[in-house]
Amino acid sequence: RLGQSHSEAVEAAYKVAIARCEHEKLKSADACLMEVIGEKNPEHFFVATQDVDLRKKLQEVPGVPLIFGLRNALLLEPPSSFQRKFVKTSEEARSCMTKSEFKKLKKSTKNILETKEIGDSSNKNEELENQKLEMQADKKTHYARKGMGVKDRPQFKRKRAKAPNPLSCKKKKNHENPSTSSGK
Repeated sequence: RLGQSHSEAVEAAYKVAIARCEHEKLKSADACLMEVIGEKNPEHFFVATQDVDLRKKLQEVPGVPLIFGLRNALLLEPPSSFQRKFVKTSEEARSCMTKSEFKKLKKSTKNILETKEIGDSSNKNEELENQKLEMQADKKTHYARKGMGVKDRPQFKRKRAKAPNPLSCKKKKNHENPSTSSGK
C-alpha cells in the first residue's frame, strides 16, 4: 500500500518485537506507555517521543533512556538528576556487604587462622621452597624474554643535531682577486 519507497521501512518494522499492553478499557497513549514501562523499566525500553510532558514524567522513572527529534536528528537525552541519584544509591547498595556475606567472611577467616596455627611449623619449610621456585621462575621468564627479543622497556632513539636545509641557506659570495681579473 505504501509503495516501493517505504517497503524497507515496513520490513524493518515487522522484525521489531512488539510490547503488548494488557488493559481492557481504552487509555490515553501516555497512560499506556507509563503502564508498560512500569516503575523501574524491567524490560529496558527506550522511549522516543516529542511530548514534553511525557518526557518529564519518564525522567522520574529510573533506567528509561529518552530519545527525541530535533530538526532532522535524533538525540538521546542525558540522564536526569533523579536518575543519577538512583544510580548512585544503587551503586552504594551493591558495594556494601550483606549480612550473609559478612558471616561467610568471618567463617572463612576463622578457618584460615585455624589452619595457620596448625601448620605454622611445616609452613616455614614450604615458604622457603616456594620462594626458591618463584625466583627460578622469574629467572626463566627473564631469559625467555631475552631469547625472544622482548625487552622490558622500549628504547628511545635520541635525535641528533642535523645540518640546516641547504635550500634555505644563502650561497657564499666568491671573492675573486682583482689582480687576476684585470690582468687581461
